[in-house]
Amino acid sequence: MTTDRHRLLAATTAAALALLTLAACVPSAPTPRPTTTSTPSATPDESESATPTPTEGSVEAATVVVTASGISVFGTNGATLVSETYRADAATVAGRLADALGEDPTVTTHEESEGGGCPGGTTYGFGGFEISSPATLGSAGSLGSGDLYSALITAPTTTGGIAIQTVAGQHIGSTRGEFEAAIGDEMIVDEYPEWSTFGFDTLNPEAGPYDHIGVQAWFDGGTMASMLAPAVIGFVGDCG
Repeated sequence: MTTDRHRLLAATTAAALALLTLAACVPSAPTPRPTTTSTPSATPDESESATPTPTEGSVEAATVVVTASGISVFGTNGATLVSETYRADAATVAGRLADALGEDPTVTTHEESEGGGCPGGTTYGFGGFEISSPATLGSAGSLGSGDLYSALITAPTTTGGIAIQTVAGQHIGSTRGEFEAAIGDEMIVDEYPEWSTFGFDTLNPEAGPYDHIGVQAWFDGGTMASMLAPAVIGFVGDCG
């Protein structure tokens, strides 16, 4: 009886060992991993649509207007793109003009004249006009008005072809007859057979005859050749 039990126990143990061995030989199933769904790359059309487009509503410059009070640039739709007085920093004004006109200025530095009549400074030229800092001799700023720069106009357009005008639409190349008809309140400063000088757009008409500040225009052979603003009308002097 005991022998039969021992045999039964031995057989049971052997069967259990066989099952354990068999289980150890069977590979376990791999642990499932989360799947990742990749986002498809943009198609060529989608990439192009993401490219920034030019700002809508941008306006091109049409006219530069120089007066005794300041310089303005107006757009093709009449909007004011730039409006600066002569008491602003010249380099800053030149940068704003460049942005509005789409033209880079020609920057020139000048040393003080030998006689000391004209100080050294910087000009920012846009073809038909330039601004100078410090203000040019004969301008209001050169005589202590507080203006930081002046404007000299010598052609009817900028380098890029944008019109340059003063009050009443007058410009370099206007005839004396056209100028007198449009301005009306000009004062003749000098009158000679070949050339003449006019002061107009006066800011302080109540001042004495040698203290008027406005725009001064020079005519050569009956045609406007240049303008200075803001000028001390009637000033006589040079850089000697």
